[in-house]
Formats: sequence, C-alpha cells, structure tokens
Amino acid sequence: MSSVTHHLQPSLVPFDTRRQPGCQLIFRDRTLELHDEAVLRRFSWTVDTEGSRCELAGKTFYGERYGGSGIGVHGGGARCGFDGERYQLKGIGPNPLLGVIGEDDVGQSDGELTLSAALYEMIWSRILDTVLPFGANRCLAILAVPAHSTFSRALLLREGYLRPAHFERAAYFRGGAQGGRHEQAADVRRTLQMCRQLPDILADTFHLRGDTEYCLAEGLTEFARRQAAQIACATSRFLYHSISSSNFSLDGKWHDFTSLSPLDPRHLPVDFGMDSAWATLWRQFALVADVLGSWIFHYAKYTHLSQSTMQALTRDVLTEFEQTLHQQYAFNLLCVMGIPRLIAQSIYSETAVQTWATSLLAILPSLPFWMQPPAAALPLAALSFSRAATAPTQAGFFQQTRVATWLSQRETVRRRAIVVAQEHGIAAQDLALAVDINAAKFLCPRQAVSWRAMIDSLDGILVDADLALNEKVDILLPWCEARVAHWRFHLTADAGMQTICWQGNNTVVIFDMQAGSFKVSTGGRSRQVAPQDLHAFMATCEAGHAFRDYCQQVQLCLFPEG
Repeated sequence: MSSVTHHLQPSLVPFDTRRQPGCQLIFRDRTLELHDEAVLRRFSWTVDTEGSRCELAGKTFYGERYGGSGIGVHGGGARCGFDGERYQLKGIGPNPLLGVIGEDDVGQSDGELTLSAALYEMIWSRILDTVLPFGANRCLAILAVPAHSTFSRALLLREGYLRPAHFERAAYFRGGAQGGRHEQAADVRRTLQMCRQLPDILADTFHLRGDTEYCLAEGLTEFARRQAAQIACATSRFLYHSISSSNFSLDGKWHDFTSLSPLDPRHLPVDFGMDSAWATLWRQFALVADVLGSWIFHYAKYTHLSQSTMQALTRDVLTEFEQTLHQQYAFNLLCVMGIPRLIAQSIYSETAVQTWATSLLAILPSLPFWMQPPAAALPLAALSFSRAATAPTQAGFFQQTRVATWLSQRETVRRRAIVVAQEHGIAAQDLALAVDINAAKFLCPRQAVSWRAMIDSLDGILVDADLALNEKVDILLPWCEARVAHWRFHLTADAGMQTICWQGNNTVVIFDMQAGSFKVSTGGRSRQVAPQDLHAFMATCEAGHAFRDYCQQVQLCLFPEG
C-alpha cells in the first residue's frame, strides 16, 4: 500500500461500478507505468446509472471525502473513483458523494466527463507540468467511452494524491444514501482522523525531520512558498485557474484544468465571463491565502490547538506566503516583460525591481479598458522592456500619475539589467534583441488559442459523423501535440544564454545572447546565422514563410537596421 493510499483511508467511501464494454484507449502518457491492455482491463469501469449492466462483472472504486470552498454541496470528488491502490479515474459517474443539486445545475449530476474536456485537461496538465515551478499532476491516460453510438464521453486517469481539502469539512454536503445527519457525522470523523495525520503527512511530503510542532509549521510554510511560486508564475502569464483547496496536491502541484483559461486583455469575450475573469485573475492570490487560513483553522479545531498557537501559526505561514509571492511576482514579471531568465534571477529580489513589480501589478487589472475600441488600442508590448515599448501608444494611459511613476521605475530596472548583462559578457545590443524576442513570445495575441477556440476545435473534430473514432484520434493527437508545443514555447522562460526565438515545421531558431548570433536547426543540421542575415537565410528554408508570418504577427524586428 502506498503512503498516499494509507493516508487516504479515513476519506474513502466504497461504491460499485460495472465493466464498461467498448472503451478505447486514445491517449497514454509516456510516464504511465502500465501497458495498454492493463489500462483497459483495470479502468474500463463506470457507475451503472441505468441498471443495464447488472450481469457484467463488478469492481469497487472509492470516492474521496473532502471539503473546502470548491465543492459546493458535494461531499468530495463526486465524479471520481480511486482504485484503492494508486490511480484515480475521473468521469466514472455519480458516486455516493454527489450532493443534491439545484434545478439550474442538473447538468453536473451525471458524474461524467466529456471527451473534449478530458483532452483539454490533458493538454494543460502537460503544459503546466513543465511551465509551473512545482509542476502539475499529469493526465496519464484517456479512455473514450461509447455512449449513444458516439464516443463523446471520457474516463481520465491520473495519480491519486492528497489535497488540502482532505483536511477540511464538507459542511454543505446534502446527499448520501443514509441521510444528512449520518453524512455530517461521518464527515466530522473523517476530518478529525485526517487532521491527526497532518504533521506526519507533511513530514513525508517534504522530507522533514523533527517533532510534531516543527513538521506542522515547516510543512505548511513550504506548501505556502510553493503555492506563492505557482500563483505568481500563472498570474504573470495571464493564466486563469479555478483556485480552491481541492485543486492542489500537498506537494504544491496543480490539477483539474478543464476550465483553465489563457486570458488576453485585448480579447475578453463577455458571453463566456472572461471579462470578469481578468479582474479575478489579479486577486487569485487571496484565494490561496484563504486556503491556508482554512486549513490551519480546521487542524486547530480538530486537534484542540490553542487559539494563540493557531493565530501565531496562521500569521507566520501567511507572512511567508506574502513575502515569497512578492518576490516571485517580480521574477516572473521580469521574464514575461522580456528580461532573460538568466538576468531576472540575478535582480528580482532587489528593492528597485520589487518596487517596479508592485507598480505594474497595480496597473495590469485596468488593461482591458485601455485596449478596447473606440480608444486607440494600447499595445501590450508597451508594458514590456522591448524596443517596441518606445513606439507611440495610447496617450491617456501614459498620462496617469501612477503610470508615469512606473515608467521611471522601468527605466531604472532596464539600466540595472544592462549592467548585469555586461557582467555576464552580454553586449547591450544583444540583450535588447533577447528582450525583444522574449517579450514577443510571452505577449503574443491569444485569441486563436483561447479556451473557447480550443474547445470548439476539439468538438468540431469529435462531432464529425463521417469519421470513425480511430480517424478522429489520428487528427486529435497531432492537434493536441501542436497545442502543447505552442503553449510551452509561449509560456517558458528559457534558462542560460540561449533563448528560443521560434519553432515550427521541424525547425528551431535560437538566439545566443553571448555570441550575438542565431542558431537555426532544421532537417537534422544546424547553422550559425548573424542577425542581419537571418531573414534571408530563413527564406531559403521550408519553414521560412511560417517564420516570417510569426515575426509579422508579433511585430518582432530581429534586425532594426534591416
């Protein structure tokens, strides 16, 4: 029995499933330690809601009781089943933890997961596992489930893990076969048993040695540091995630990405609520702080920790969270606004940089106002350190007092970055080119690869009645791989002296800041190219048109004199 399975025991609620005939494995992650036949044999199971598969073999899975603000009236993960060993299956059907849902939310009561939502979650789990500093819990496999002569339903396989929500009450759970009073009592017992384990669990998770008090305090503080780094990284890249105590694992990783949205302040469709999501994005750190506070409160309540001890622990953990968050915002905003990671790592903790980041964070929430017609559109590059930021922009925006102050702070940071670059042997003009490349990469338009656009593309392929499932998969998987590659490129701050300028069509263009030249790798061969010769050289390559189109789209000028 794994340590996760052992610790989860108080939260597990058994339920019956039946063999689901006709499932097809359409995706398997390279990290999954099971072969295809084993995946199908062990995970082609769903809840028999219609009673039509009673004669088929049965198998017990387990719902996981947990609480927190992210589960509404449910008693935990209402559409997931843990296999009792290592893996969790999402979309298995309604389990005993499904709460009584109002008439407006009946669509959530079937416990199912659509195939397009599963593919979308798989894409983002792979992207964020490499982009976020502490990663994401990856989707390990997707099974297509036959339903009404189609394959619109899915089962998503992932590792089982502990969440902060496992230590919180599901106070609003309304449901369960044995009635509300029984379920409330069971939930209290579960919370008590989970909280008693918390110091040992934190010690296991973060490899701590010491007494109960030390492991509790240091474990919670380390979790807070990790979440500060995660939220700063995501927010600085304009990634909106549904933050709750059930969407993190204890090691800091994120999961549940069916609603994750890459936002663009230039294109926020009102009909999908993305206009309000932009405002919420800049307050998401407060949701993490609420998770930390609730987690400590529940532990204190169920282990009879004194109020003074609880208050001191809460203060210390939240102080560490806020301090780390402030520094991580500075580091990530430097990268997103164009400063190479190598330079950002050297200066992000300096007072001048912290002040610049704080000012920028105060400006960013209002961006959509300045980017909508009829006003002259404010280029997003105007906020960056790139040379494009000096172009004429929205006058009203720059007439704000706080913006003028921030501009002065930006110049101070720019000069500091030049000094540090020179200490690394990077010439000022080569730093400027690297900044232009990075800012263009991070701040490029996102309308064509938004949440809505990606879901529509997936659904468009899946509903094509002229294609068999295997034909759809042949289209879907390369499409998904392309989106993973796209977002990894546009969200990753490259380490070291080299930064990727562009990639596509089996071609990669890399700029070396120290050498002041490009390396173009295509067809298994590489060549060094000077900046002034790059466009001419690329015109001779098969990928030349795509490279030129990208530079035009993001307004990237690689040789200003050319």
